[in-house]
Amino acid sequence: MDHVPLYHISGVPGRVLGTDIAGSTYTGAAGRLEMPVVAAAAVCGDPIARTRDLGRPYHAGYTPLLVCYTTPRHATNSRQSLTNTVTGAARLAGGELEIDMTVVDGGGDAAAPGLGKTVCVTGAGGYIGSWIVKLLLERGYAVRGTVDDAKNAHLRALPGAAERLALCRADLLDFDAIRAAIAGCHGVFPHRLAGDRRSASSSYGGAHMHVQEQMVEPAVRGTRHVIDAAAESGTVRRVVLTSSIGAIAMDPNRAPDAVVDESCWSDLDFCKNTKNWYCYGKAVAEKAAWEAAAERGVDLVVVNPVLVQGPALQPVVNASLMHVLKYLNGSAKTYANAVQAYVHVRDTAEAHVRVFENPNAAGRYLCADAVLHREDVVRTLRKFFPECSDEVNPRKEPYKISNQRLRDLGLEFTPAAQALYETVICFQEKGILPVPAPSPSPQP
Repeated sequence: MDHVPLYHISGVPGRVLGTDIAGSTYTGAAGRLEMPVVAAAAVCGDPIARTRDLGRPYHAGYTPLLVCYTTPRHATNSRQSLTNTVTGAARLAGGELEIDMTVVDGGGDAAAPGLGKTVCVTGAGGYIGSWIVKLLLERGYAVRGTVDDAKNAHLRALPGAAERLALCRADLLDFDAIRAAIAGCHGVFPHRLAGDRRSASSSYGGAHMHVQEQMVEPAVRGTRHVIDAAAESGTVRRVVLTSSIGAIAMDPNRAPDAVVDESCWSDLDFCKNTKNWYCYGKAVAEKAAWEAAAERGVDLVVVNPVLVQGPALQPVVNASLMHVLKYLNGSAKTYANAVQAYVHVRDTAEAHVRVFENPNAAGRYLCADAVLHREDVVRTLRKFFPECSDEVNPRKEPYKISNQRLRDLGLEFTPAAQALYETVICFQEKGILPVPAPSPSPQP
């Protein structure tokens, strides 16, 4: 296996959880296999494979102690993220893990498909945008990121940023600025559209005409500017737009047992009547993008993420992360009788990269791992952090959702429980939440 770059992560003696990329077995330091090998990485040579399956074995009571992990040679700085993932999996299993990590380098230029290519990411400093930039840099791309403020030190600290990341101020409503940012690029990732900040809360009030002027029209105009600039560039191969489950799922006429997939669209009248301007704006902006792309002959692919969780690269807490934080900082004393679909932020970013690089990708891609009731979320948080609030409510049934199209592209989703865990660890590392005191060791 010397041709495969691996992380070897070993812990205290005991059972072994690992993977041989060739599909056979892996033995521990003691020279014997303690349990069947469980895949902790994807196929050989996949430069964005990770320990996705580590969250699953805890159901069988296994404590993962050793993991092999594939990564491109130029992405070795991702080891801290991997460490957090493995540690979280061990805690899910009820165990602790001491990690001793060494890197065996076998990568090559084949692990960097972006070498020599430039792409543009709008809203690069945001929650999802930062992760898209991170993965693109790891894959060798030169990245132009558009930002709207100066608080972007987290982007400049990314591996490869010093050599291949350029940041520029560019308002999506300023066509000349967007055209300059996109000029010469091979791809565009319009992550944040004009009006997105105002639409961050679905409870945004006001009369319909006011909302239309302040949120929807800027989003549509910004979308059109990106498509037009991509068409005029002569170099852009594909545009990958970040839309939302909000453009898909808001339909009061959907049957309870119907599967939500990429063929679904939110009912605009229902969104207006319920003043769900976030979903209304996302649906209208995405429809405008498809219309503009058809008119200009632009190859457009859309990723529709559900509620995104997981560690934040940016210093501030955004609206989706507040979904978890409110249960841990005391601001929410009860939870709603509601269901929500969840996905890991890293998987969301990877979905964007995969649909950009796969020449056969087309249409919409619903990016989701699982649909959970709020009670399940709170109980998951309580499992790790007992200070989380709780209340018993009659349960609303989760709806069915399909992520088959992204799985067909090779994306293996991180379990939602792992995403929630890593979100809270991120809050602790940033000082937003206190780190719990360690439990006292039992006395003999």
